[in-house]
Amino acid sequence: MGASWGSKWYSVLDNDPAKCRVEMVDCRPGPIGTGDDPWVPLPDHLSGCQEFSSEAVAVSAVRAHVLSATQEKILELVVAVELLKLKMQRLRLLEPRSSVRDEEILRLKLEAAELTAELKYWRDLRRAKIPVS
Repeated sequence: MGASWGSKWYSVLDNDPAKCRVEMVDCRPGPIGTGDDPWVPLPDHLSGCQEFSSEAVAVSAVRAHVLSATQEKILELVVAVELLKLKMQRLRLLEPRSSVRDEEILRLKLEAAELTAELKYWRDLRRAKIPVS
């Protein structure tokens, strides 16, 4: 498999959305007057990737993949954080003040903070510019 005449863009999709990118294979024409279209061998790591005629379309395809790959994880984290908030609220309203209750609330706060940091990572990943090489 190879590419010929002009530039071709390939979307490199990965299960890890942070590794998705667009790569270009440059297929410039050969010496003038030969009448032959150059044939550029495709690198092995692009052999299973989808080819696009323009960079914008390839970036759009990668963006769609990243959005679909991250949506479920973000939803899962948002629900987990909200459940932790409800548990903290239940403890504050229904349990009498005690060191055990306060420790449990503190533990839930720390767990919610960790999940919120992970949620920020996934949201930033959705907003990040798609790498083109």
